[in-house]
Amino acid sequence: MIKIGIIGCGSLGLRHLQSILNLNLSKFEIFVVEPFKKSQVTANEFILDLYPGKAHCVQWLQEIEQLPNFMNLVIIATTSSSRFSVLSRMLNCVTIDCLILEKILFNQLDQYKNASVLVHELSKKSYVNCPLRLWPIFKSIKNTIDFNKITSIEIISHGEDLGCNGIHFIDLMSFWTNSKSFSVYDFDIQSAIPSKREGYLKINTKWRACFQSDSGHYDLLLDFQLGDFNGAKFYFYSGKKKVLELDWSNGHVKSSGMLNELLPSRLWNTPFQSELTSQYVLNFIDKKEIGLPNYDESAAMHVIFQNSIIDALRKIKIDVKDGICPIT
Repeated sequence: MIKIGIIGCGSLGLRHLQSILNLNLSKFEIFVVEPFKKSQVTANEFILDLYPGKAHCVQWLQEIEQLPNFMNLVIIATTSSSRFSVLSRMLNCVTIDCLILEKILFNQLDQYKNASVLVHELSKKSYVNCPLRLWPIFKSIKNTIDFNKITSIEIISHGEDLGCNGIHFIDLMSFWTNSKSFSVYDFDIQSAIPSKREGYLKINTKWRACFQSDSGHYDLLLDFQLGDFNGAKFYFYSGKKKVLELDWSNGHVKSSGMLNELLPSRLWNTPFQSELTSQYVLNFIDKKEIGLPNYDESAAMHVIFQNSIIDALRKIKIDVKDGICPIT
């Protein structure tokens, strides 16, 4: 039997669980660690409503130490503030073939170095859940566009939160351009207000960085404006010439622009997490590879990104504790 674990079954953990329940469960054992009774009750009601015949397949645990000693795949879907503690506890009781971590990885920057040691001792392979690189439209862009001719990309969205979602687009830029590092050269915070989760901030901003790869340098602008979220627009430039546009809204991405011969204008579906996690499981079973960024490459990007947020918040006189980035 293939043993799958989910640590934390809040809103995102529940989407992972939903996707796994779409598999043929005769080959799987599912363990969910959720210490909060309210979250467990909510998840159980959801399962009974959508998957009444599969509720018995989920084993609910209160503590990490109750997991089997060996797990094929574990997803850690807790908040960033508790993730390091989860890793530390798991190392003492579980060996894992494949580990998937949610982002932001950690909110304390001094945890990254120690976490790297824990991750590599705990699992054979480790990934960070930045799934945009798996979306068909974004994979097609990677495979068809000559990025030697692309100089900059702008991503503009009303209501988008840099802290919550910025790393997704940073990872996408890294994927497209084969960049392993970047430097932030402009960070104009328009608003930094308390988010729905206590202790975290929602940040609207203009954030600019230069990504470096063996083939050149690429600029990325994340323009996350105040307002209600209604999707995002992507603009690809070659010099000052706009060569490709993407309009992401209502669960689809529409492509258009001068590169129509390579990427014809069409609507592309955007898969939800509840569709993707089951594919992670099947891909790892079949290929021992998922396609997500590995821990080391993603952690390096996280640290640069979070340091830029801490520096920008301090410049506008927002009190930030040393080494703690208030985003999730």
